[in-house]
Amino acid sequence: MKKIYLLFFALVLVSSSAQALNVQTFRPGTGQVEGYTLYTSDLLPKGRFTYGLGLNYVVNPLEVGSAVTNRVRGLVDGVMTSDILVGYGLADWLNINVDVPVHLYTNVAPVFIANRDQGFGGMGDIVVNLPIRIWDAEQTASHLGLALIPEVKIPSGYGTNYIGDDGLSGGATLAGDWKFGDNRLYANLGTNFRDKEAISNLGINHEMTYGVGYQRPLSKEHDWNIIAEVKGSTKYKEFYSEEITTPVEALGVIQKKWMDESLVLNVGASRGITGGYGSPDFRGFTSISYSFGKHKKKPAAAIKEKVLFPFDRDQYYPEYDTNIDRIANYWKAHKDVYVKLSVAGHTDSKGSNAYNDNLSIRRAKAVAKALVAKGVPSDKIIVSTFGENEPVAPNETTDGKDNPDGRQQNRRVEITLLKKE
Repeated sequence: MKKIYLLFFALVLVSSSAQALNVQTFRPGTGQVEGYTLYTSDLLPKGRFTYGLGLNYVVNPLEVGSAVTNRVRGLVDGVMTSDILVGYGLADWLNINVDVPVHLYTNVAPVFIANRDQGFGGMGDIVVNLPIRIWDAEQTASHLGLALIPEVKIPSGYGTNYIGDDGLSGGATLAGDWKFGDNRLYANLGTNFRDKEAISNLGINHEMTYGVGYQRPLSKEHDWNIIAEVKGSTKYKEFYSEEITTPVEALGVIQKKWMDESLVLNVGASRGITGGYGSPDFRGFTSISYSFGKHKKKPAAAIKEKVLFPFDRDQYYPEYDTNIDRIANYWKAHKDVYVKLSVAGHTDSKGSNAYNDNLSIRRAKAVAKALVAKGVPSDKIIVSTFGENEPVAPNETTDGKDNPDGRQQNRRVEITLLKKE
């Protein structure tokens, strides 16, 4: 496995020989992981395979302007592209994705003449990336995630039509995200390595890429989601100093899932915010994908926690505050699945039954109060008492002697997440 991504990184480092201008910069996702044209820390689990087909039509992604008129003419007036999308989980923390674009229709003026090239555009540049997850936003206590995505673009398109590079290019993106409840907020920052290419007053070279996105359910009951993203780039040498080399595009996606989230349909539209190259007047797109194999693992955080108490006390040991914090955060991130928290108090066998019943309820209420302080609504907590009736360890040894270790395990409160019926 190490040899695979060492070779991949080597390709990225040498991929700075592109000498053509590719204005079809739209690279759709399959929808099988969160995010669409941008990346998150959400990956396919090991052994899961996905394939999909995307279709997008872009209007005026490349125009030529002058000081005399707002627009002299369009170099690329329209491109319709179909993307063949494949992804596979090499490991829970490592995926491979391939995008093979085919330009079904182009309306291009390769040179400044009246005649235009209209019709089938042929292949686009194949893109291969290897998302590597560093932190999983669904499993960290802070719900923050981080991933690194190296990428190589193979020059299989037609550079003379402004829809493909002449040489190997690529780069890497750092993706950070925050998962809060059913929502995910994410940001990308990366670089794209390429040699300079000039067309009229447009000169392209190595670029910084960036983007922000937000995804949330539109209807959890019917598996509808919405995605909003803004992405762009700027040339390092003229860093944000000229609009033509600073394209910014905003897009919105409506997503529908079926078959236990295996079948995903995406429909959306976008438009350019600036007049930079590749930034369109309008873009409409759709994609459909299907995945099979191993489903995503449930988050590793526990769905049950234990809090221990000193003898005859209703204040828990301070170190168990971490357990309460962990299960409170877990519930807040997955409250669509776990709708209630059971807080059950227990004691050892010393003392009368009536006294221990009262002590166990005081212990349970102390933990419930701590959960409320950590953001769990009180109406989501079910408090119950069991006194000394449900020991998890013997209070005495087999020969009738006192068992301090067993009694300590019995002086407890158990917090259990309850699933939706």
